[in-house]
Amino acid sequence: MAPRANWKGFLRLSLVTCPVALYPATSDSEKVSFNQINRNTGHRIKYSRVDAETGEEVASEDIVKAFKIDTDTYVEVSKEELENVTLESTRTIEIDEFVARDEIDPRYIIRPYYLRPDGKVGHDAFAVIREGGAEPAKPSKPAKKPRKAASGQKEMLMPIAGKKAKETTAKKPTARPQRKSA
Repeated sequence: MAPRANWKGFLRLSLVTCPVALYPATSDSEKVSFNQINRNTGHRIKYSRVDAETGEEVASEDIVKAFKIDTDTYVEVSKEELENVTLESTRTIEIDEFVARDEIDPRYIIRPYYLRPDGKVGHDAFAVIREGGAEPAKPSKPAKKPRKAASGQKEMLMPIAGKKAKETTAKKPTARPQRKSA
């Protein structure tokens, strides 16, 4: 089965913008998963949602989200309240600068993904951005002071590597064995 995009948005470098899709570079389908079973009966183990104090099972519709303030003090948060605090997104990855891969601390590369143009329109713009990052690195200058992300937003580093062009070498004509005349 073809991978499904985890995210769709835009990739922007200066005035060049193209639609992109983000795909996982690895798959969970090859991972082995196990079930827990009762050794004596061979039946599968199920987990129930139970009240911590009473020990009684709680129906799904009676379970709500809450924020812990103190040891036994919680503030209930409704779905509407969560929707009101979500940040608007431009769904755009803005490229500030290109850096060499070895300059990225490995702890920032947690899970591998790859970007590709989304639709036929973005191929040319994506190629321009990809080639912009493939140029030889300029002499390093003092590092810029990192910008702070807006409240609730995350910044991440992502290596973007393009495919290398296949090197074609002209084949030399091979010498044919000559026939000997009789």
